[in-house]
Amino acid sequence: MPLNQPDYPNDKTELTPQGYITAHLAWWEFDPHTQAAVWSPECRKLFGLRSDRPITYADWVGAIHPDDFKRADEATAEALEKTGVYDEEYRVIGIDDGMLRWVRSSGKVVYDEAGKPVKVVGFMLETTQGRLASAISEASDHRLKVLADTLPQLVWVTLPDGYHDFYNRRWFEYTGRTYSQTKGEGWNAVLHPDDQTRAMHIWQHSLQTGEAYEIEYRLRRYDGVYRWFLGRALPLRDQDGQISKWFGTCTDIHDQKLVNEELREAQERFDLISKATRDAIWDWDLTTNEIWWNEGFRKLFGYEEEDIEPTIESWTNRVHPEDKDRVVSSIHRVIDIGGKNWSDEYRFRRKDGTYAFVLDRGYALHDETGKPYRMLGSMQDVSAQKQIEMTLSESEKRFRSLTLNSPDLITRHGRDFRYLYASPVIEQLTGMKPEALIGKSYYEVNIPEHLCSLFDEHLRQVFETRKPHHLEYSAATDREVFLNSRLVPEFDAAGEIESVLVISTDVTEQRKAEASLKESEERFRTLSNSISQLAWMADADGWIFWYNDRWYDYTGTTLEQMKGWGWQTVHHPDHLERVLSFIREAWQKGEPWELTFPLRSRHGHYRWFLTKVFPLKNGEGKVTRWIGSNTDITEQKQAEEILEQRVRERTLELERRNKELEQFTYVSHHDLQEPIRKIQVFSDMIRADSYERLNDSSKRILDKIANSAKRMSLALKDVLDYASLEKPEEIRPVDLNEVLADVRADLELVISEKQAVIQTDRLPTLQAIPQQMHQLFYNLINNSLKFAKPDLPPVVDIRCARLSGPDLTIWPELDQSRAYYRLDLQDNGIGIDPDQSHRIFSLFQRLHSREAYPGTGIGLSLCKKVVENHRGTIWAEGRKGEGATIRLLLPVE
Repeated sequence: MPLNQPDYPNDKTELTPQGYITAHLAWWEFDPHTQAAVWSPECRKLFGLRSDRPITYADWVGAIHPDDFKRADEATAEALEKTGVYDEEYRVIGIDDGMLRWVRSSGKVVYDEAGKPVKVVGFMLETTQGRLASAISEASDHRLKVLADTLPQLVWVTLPDGYHDFYNRRWFEYTGRTYSQTKGEGWNAVLHPDDQTRAMHIWQHSLQTGEAYEIEYRLRRYDGVYRWFLGRALPLRDQDGQISKWFGTCTDIHDQKLVNEELREAQERFDLISKATRDAIWDWDLTTNEIWWNEGFRKLFGYEEEDIEPTIESWTNRVHPEDKDRVVSSIHRVIDIGGKNWSDEYRFRRKDGTYAFVLDRGYALHDETGKPYRMLGSMQDVSAQKQIEMTLSESEKRFRSLTLNSPDLITRHGRDFRYLYASPVIEQLTGMKPEALIGKSYYEVNIPEHLCSLFDEHLRQVFETRKPHHLEYSAATDREVFLNSRLVPEFDAAGEIESVLVISTDVTEQRKAEASLKESEERFRTLSNSISQLAWMADADGWIFWYNDRWYDYTGTTLEQMKGWGWQTVHHPDHLERVLSFIREAWQKGEPWELTFPLRSRHGHYRWFLTKVFPLKNGEGKVTRWIGSNTDITEQKQAEEILEQRVRERTLELERRNKELEQFTYVSHHDLQEPIRKIQVFSDMIRADSYERLNDSSKRILDKIANSAKRMSLALKDVLDYASLEKPEEIRPVDLNEVLADVRADLELVISEKQAVIQTDRLPTLQAIPQQMHQLFYNLINNSLKFAKPDLPPVVDIRCARLSGPDLTIWPELDQSRAYYRLDLQDNGIGIDPDQSHRIFSLFQRLHSREAYPGTGIGLSLCKKVVENHRGTIWAEGRKGEGATIRLLLPVE
């Protein structure tokens, strides 16, 4: 079959040959100097290789059909010596599965700078089906039947419309069905019910488009067992390009599927073991010198995650100085000689500085060239055992024998069931050396007779069924031991069982753990039935499968009535929809939750309950179970309702009194201001008419009357302003620059008299009450002008900055999610005693006499009230004689 030479793109994953549409693409590399070969997983499948062992050129050519070997080998030599290109089609016989396949192998030689070949890279395509299709298109019906019956696959042929009119002998042997049962569309009935619709849909698509058919599905064997197959079909076309037939095959891939599943399960087991074990598991990348530790490392030695460096130094730097050189040398010696297993005992530093005795084991992984690239291992804290070893030498021997040998018992048995091999652990069970067992049967060693019969029966089943078997049993030594054994058949080159490998694992601790778990669950149920709360358990989806006795005592129901979602029948109808809506969302979140609702008692009365629910999660963080409790809070609920009613009543009363107080304030202000105004008027009349005729004593008395009346009037005004801050007012955008301009105008005379200077940043616009912003800035600036030094013109400096997030953490009383403006008003006045800075914002508090600095003691209190009304804060800083700074924070919105 002539094939064109393909192009070679840079990336092997881009190879897309234009023929044999259903073939699987596989890439390979070959080193002509070391004879080492690298195969992709798909390439290994083409050569029927099930293991992951390294491959050499000898393995490669050894799998080529004898009739094709010479041609393929000569093509390789010609590519290396002359052409630089390799393209050959030949047959291969599966290394492990023995299946015959046609493959096309194409490659290109890669040269170094000196022009010498360093490697050959290429790809392979399986052309078996194309070869068969070509042969069938040229064959007569009789030759077709003969050819198809020689193939190991199930073979079928259909008409152009997909009507199945031919099956080979392997089809009928496997399915156990007749031609009349499977002709036409009858083949679909052999498929697993879950695969039928999908298979028919893909088949119809191929019939409609003429595209090749390929699918994985399960086919029922004559005995009812389903196995996985790879189904493929190609259209055969006539001279006009019209489809004349469809040729299809079904290849058994069941064992390959099982291998893949075993690999996945092995990875899962490793992940679970690394989380569940108390040992420290480590994974050392020899190419990068990085190392990974499991959670057990931190638990075992007390370290936090941030304490552990990701490099190998996290291990070597913690090995005891007296042990370090020996241990590091021993592990590198194993790596350097290409060894696989390493173990050593040494002292390892805990976080608290003490040292633990550890038993460390490692296993090195090697690439196809034999170079080590990774090492896996585990550290076990054997400090307690070491202490015993120091006091009891006999115990030390038993301990070292236990820790330095594999915990698994491995034996191999021939067709006569006699020992072909036994690992050292056998001595612990039988008292015999492993070498002394070779050639003996179970009955000839120190094994109880009932176990001998059991082993014989299972070995016989493996040889008869050709399938692995499992066995678990108890072996009595100086302690009770439970062993789980896997009996695996080993086949020779002819496909016959030549021996059975038995791998026995000590599962004693697992069985004890299961017993402890069962006991723990029993204790849990006993405890749950003794508490006063109603308790229950549900699966991950919220299906309740257990209630404690208190639930049944209260509701008068049974598990049959309550399991699943039956609990809805004892919920109050007015609250059921709320409860259902809440818990559906809570199940999805997978977090603890609480909810209150009324439940009906067996007597028909409803009482309020608080339910608290907690999830139980597996090592992957997935919820596996929910545990909930319901606590009767009826009396608490009633007390809360009474308290809420009292709060509402007292709030209304407080609002009424505040309104009365507000009316009283305004009335009092008017009634008090009127006589003060009259005092001021009469004082002014006396001053204008008779002041010069008064003696000095009378003048002083009149001045005091006028000043007192003025202070009283100002005090009443300030009190009214302070009281008015409680009135609700509209909040709208306020430009502080405009506010400051208005205040300058109000204080224009004072500013001019004192030759004051007011300096300011550009101020923001914020959401505020306009009148209160005016009162705030008026009192702050007026205060700075009032307390100026006598011989120094006052300077007021106003600065502004925006704060948010981390800037606000020192003010926990503020809303940390909002942004604020910080305003600083700094003056050069007389300053303030730092110990007294908190007093200046108190109502009627004065730090100086009225004679020295007039005022009512209300201005800064009013400022504080305005800032607090706007959800801000205000404080003062300064020193005597060095000026003062008033700082305030106001929200942006």
